[in-house]
Amino acid sequence: MFRQRKARAAWEATFIPGTYILANKLGITDARQLQRAEFELATDAELRVLDGSTRIPATYDFDHLKALHRALAGDIYPWAGQCRIYELGRGSVSFAPTHVIDRQLATMARFVRKQPWAELGHDETAQVLAHVYARLNYAHPFRDCNGRAGKLLVRLLAREHGWELDYSRVPIADWIHGSRLSLPDPSAVSTWAGPAEPDPAYLVPAFHRALIEPPW
Repeated sequence: MFRQRKARAAWEATFIPGTYILANKLGITDARQLQRAEFELATDAELRVLDGSTRIPATYDFDHLKALHRALAGDIYPWAGQCRIYELGRGSVSFAPTHVIDRQLATMARFVRKQPWAELGHDETAQVLAHVYARLNYAHPFRDCNGRAGKLLVRLLAREHGWELDYSRVPIADWIHGSRLSLPDPSAVSTWAGPAEPDPAYLVPAFHRALIEPPW
């Protein structure tokens, strides 16, 4: 009961009291204005990470994801980089229960470390990156900006191994559709066969399309 009250209080604290607008450091109380500010500030922060102005250890684990999220959203949200302690969903979509977030991201990190990157061609690399992003997307460890942080981590991972990801090559509808389908069925989150797992196969076409030889 105490844990439920704590989770509820943490969820409510992400909003400006009496509203459904996310509490923010900018004092913005208009949802559209906040969305614009978030986009502009996070885009600038992402560019600084990509050009090396903001240096973050490239460990490709939960700590790396938290650091990226703080870099992207830290000027906007007080909870940037903090793992949620409440359940999270959107419409009919449910993300990972809180008790499996760490496990999902630890599995992702082990998967990254064991890949024979130098031996992977375009198709194999797209499949590996889809697998990585599927787990990031399912974990959805933060209140907001999960997609941007996850896509940035995967883009950095691709770059480290000689590739570039151009997400603009993938229609946004296709991206959302693949991300949604890759999530486990909410009714199958806990079964006799073990915890439910995301299915990266639905994201492979998007990564196959976005993955390109770098221009440099």
